[in-house]
Amino acid sequence: MESPVRHAFLLLTLPALAVAVIAACSDEPSSDSEDVTGDDAGSTVIPPGSEPSSGPSGPAGSGLATGLPCDVQGILENRCIACHSTDDPPPLLDYDDLKAPSKKDPKKTIAEVALDEMRAKTMPPTPAVPPEDDEIASFEEWIEAGAPKNPIACTDPPPDGGAKDGGGDAGVDAGPKCTSGTFWTRGNDGSQLMNPGEACNACHQQQGGPNLRIGGTVYPTLREPDDCNGSAPPLRVVVTDSRNRVYNMQVNAAGNFLTRNGDRPRPPLRAVVTNGQQTRAMVGTVTSGDCNSCHTVNGTNGAPGRIMAPGP
Repeated sequence: MESPVRHAFLLLTLPALAVAVIAACSDEPSSDSEDVTGDDAGSTVIPPGSEPSSGPSGPAGSGLATGLPCDVQGILENRCIACHSTDDPPPLLDYDDLKAPSKKDPKKTIAEVALDEMRAKTMPPTPAVPPEDDEIASFEEWIEAGAPKNPIACTDPPPDGGAKDGGGDAGVDAGPKCTSGTFWTRGNDGSQLMNPGEACNACHQQQGGPNLRIGGTVYPTLREPDDCNGSAPPLRVVVTDSRNRVYNMQVNAAGNFLTRNGDRPRPPLRAVVTNGQQTRAMVGTVTSGDCNSCHTVNGTNGAPGRIMAPGP
């Protein structure tokens, strides 16, 4: 099940190890080792080349300026907009949406009522799990500061999709094909191998499941259908956040990777996939950790298709 809008970027093959963001669906604790290193929480260092820029406005997930702080935008993308993208329930896609009067309590803004419901653990509704304490705290800090408008975009707009990575078209014009020839067939049974290719965070918002910080699937080609098993180890996805904290995630036998423990990565985020010798790096930055919401079989929001493993 896909989130309606999120941003994602073309992955290019590079010769050296870099840094990255991505994740996968699971109802059980991650058994993968996760190394988190970098600056202390609260640092606002942004990796060189990933500074946000001003530009046209757009909804959360589009890569355009939403008027929201990057932390708040990232929370909405990971936890809310799979449902809150139309008029019912009310949209939570940009600054104007959150500052509008609430129908539940016209004396409060939608943002204020959303915070009340997050504190009460009634939003998101069951079967979704309640927000994490650090998510509520970031939302609360923004509102208590007067909900100031962010005048710039948190990320650069996504580039045009494509597969010009020095390795040919990588199946960009081919129809969907499951390279592994094997599929996940056990539904939502709570395995870290479940539902490769599907947008995990969005699915968990709507159908229940743990709160993933980052999740996605790595494939050998761009055009791989949902539930097709992806690229197997040894592969790692490495994500770097705005504090220069690095999140290392092992890719499992289904091609899935995830992180759900520790503190929340602070956007904007950069990502790479590495096999230890070659690296495929994401162009640009993102605010959401729901990687498969853009890296679909055909690609959305600028993504050329699936997240691809490094190689020719």
